[in-house]
Amino acid sequence: MAVFTALPDNYESALDWRLNLRRWVCLVAASLGVLFAAAVVMLAYWVAYEAIGAPLALAFLEIPVLGGAVFYGLVAALILVIAVMPVHELCHALALKRVGVKKIRYGIIWRKMVCYATPAEETYLYRNDFIFMALAPLALITIGCMALMLFAPAWLRLALGLAAAVNANGAIGDIWWVGVVWSERFPPDALVRDLGDTFVVYTPVAR
Repeated sequence: MAVFTALPDNYESALDWRLNLRRWVCLVAASLGVLFAAAVVMLAYWVAYEAIGAPLALAFLEIPVLGGAVFYGLVAALILVIAVMPVHELCHALALKRVGVKKIRYGIIWRKMVCYATPAEETYLYRNDFIFMALAPLALITIGCMALMLFAPAWLRLALGLAAAVNANGAIGDIWWVGVVWSERFPPDALVRDLGDTFVVYTPVAR
């Protein structure tokens, strides 16, 4: 996988996408819908697994006292929901490392409540590498939580499902950006520069 630290001479800007106020409002509204949909999916997954008797659950981790199970379940949910944000950005960083980026910059844009993990230096990714980086947290955390739910005790299963739903909510920006890149039908050799709440797409100049 190739990473460019300078824009090749034969490329020109094709799209400059910025998270302005109107888009931010739409993003927040969409995130609520994604949260609801993800919560329904994870609840259905939990109910289906409970219905077959949770055969893979580790029985020695169960808490026999209902009050204790509820307490630990709430504590686990709080910890996991708080942990989702940094783990989400870590997944972005791991994906960036995987495609060849050396240095990662982390940050929060407080006025828009947007967290990001982006290349620390000028970097241009191929279209598919950008999509891979953008969707990595949604895929890894969702699959990870669903896998852990198979082995987790009852008091922890719902907390893991909630964490997966919250992560899907936090991935709405990633999903939207991938949708923009895909809907515009940019070719595989298009280059994308990620700037946190902005990304710019460059395409080869037609000869």
